[in-house]
Amino acid sequence: MLIQKKSSFGQALNAMLSNSLQHVSNVKVDHCHSASLLQPQDIPMTKWEVISMAFIIGLSLTPQRHNVILVVVDKLTKSTNFIPVRETYEVVDVA
Repeated sequence: MLIQKKSSFGQALNAMLSNSLQHVSNVKVDHCHSASLLQPQDIPMTKWEVISMAFIIGLSLTPQRHNVILVVVDKLTKSTNFIPVRETYEVVDVA
């Protein structure tokens, strides 16, 4: 048994985990895609040349009425910027 508690939540979670583990163990090798050769990625020459962006949504409102965080990560230096924005901002305002 994965979880020792006797609560109904523990039993439900245990059943869900057991079903998931059974499904994973039933995956056959012939159904998996074969891996292809890896291609090296170009290394950026300057900071902020290659970035990734993500939004963290569903946060509670700040006093400035922001409820979303825009996360911008520089791929070369791994430095980040966390920019508070509002969910009602348009794309033009964020850009």
